[in-house]
Amino acid sequence: MTENHDGGIISKMGLIDRYLGLEWIKWFVLALLFLFSVLFIQAFSDDTDSFRYVSQHGGYAYLLDWVLGYFPWVLPISSFLATLVSLGFFSRNSELLALRALGKSSAGLAAPYLLLGLLVSSLCWFSKNWHDPLTNSGPRMAENPTLSSFRMKVGQERIWHFTKFDERDLSGEGVHVYAYDGDGSDCYRIRAESASWTEKGWTFENARFLGFPTSRGVPMPREDGMGLRWKTEQVGSGFIVGKRASPRLNKNFSRLSLLLQNDDPTIHLTLRNPPEALTYGKLVDVIESYPNPASAKLRPYELRRAHLLWSAPSCLVAVVCALAIGMRSKPSTLGRIAGVSLVGIILFYVVRTFCDALGEKGILSGWFAVGIPYICVVAACSLQMLRNR
Repeated sequence: MTENHDGGIISKMGLIDRYLGLEWIKWFVLALLFLFSVLFIQAFSDDTDSFRYVSQHGGYAYLLDWVLGYFPWVLPISSFLATLVSLGFFSRNSELLALRALGKSSAGLAAPYLLLGLLVSSLCWFSKNWHDPLTNSGPRMAENPTLSSFRMKVGQERIWHFTKFDERDLSGEGVHVYAYDGDGSDCYRIRAESASWTEKGWTFENARFLGFPTSRGVPMPREDGMGLRWKTEQVGSGFIVGKRASPRLNKNFSRLSLLLQNDDPTIHLTLRNPPEALTYGKLVDVIESYPNPASAKLRPYELRRAHLLWSAPSCLVAVVCALAIGMRSKPSTLGRIAGVSLVGIILFYVVRTFCDALGEKGILSGWFAVGIPYICVVAACSLQMLRNR
């Protein structure tokens, strides 16, 4: 008798969990469709060519990339609305009271929602880090990949200028390279008609090389055109380290190859994109490979990387917030719930904006600046859920 009774209760609890989960999924899908409908209408009204892009060959790639781009914003909102609305309907129909009478605790009621929030958070994370190979073949990628000008700075060692640069084959025309030694003095300069990058370094064509006296000597191209050598003879009693000096070598050459592994142009080309346009993997590559890791130029990208990691469980956090609001021991009106939600959202974005500004200025580390708003939200929701028990 007892085993049958316990088994019946367990079976009934399983049915309740499925019922709660199905109700949540229903409202989640409705919220998702509503939000994407609004976004579609807005996107197509702002850019009427979107219809043409979607209808072209490969238009599904553009459409998929567009949808995945909005997932990190739409999924948490849909999770929050689905949890709040389903709990609101259960409370209004006295179903929450009936479930508690059956012995369902607050933790038991929250378990299906937390599990679903965790699953949707995984989907949100994958959408943020979608390395979309279809994007490169989409209808919008037929634009001219040649830059009219390109500049890159490699720490304090070299500055590059290109009057024209092709992003596809990583080659440029009208090349000017200014190299400096450890004291900030001129080391050498190169003016070339063209230069191209491979894994073996840079190759210059039809160029002039200017070598300046340094503490190591005077740099000059090797006879075979593969790298530089240093002339260590006396460079003149008038040379003082750190002061401007005249070039001691002025030589034309048809071809010169330099290793220069830190002068990879792909890193600097990637930095031409805003941080929001890069996946987590791209952000990590740029931050770890940039020649000057302490550069202020990397701060927005470090902040974006921290945002992606901290917001990975964003849907789960949204569900926790909705549970803290919707599972109050005292019944709340719809207006009160909406008001509390609006105030919480405003406070979150005010704190987030303030902390982001501190992170971009380098006052706070990116990880700490991004983490403060999430820590505050989780702490406040945990306290509220303890009061709801």
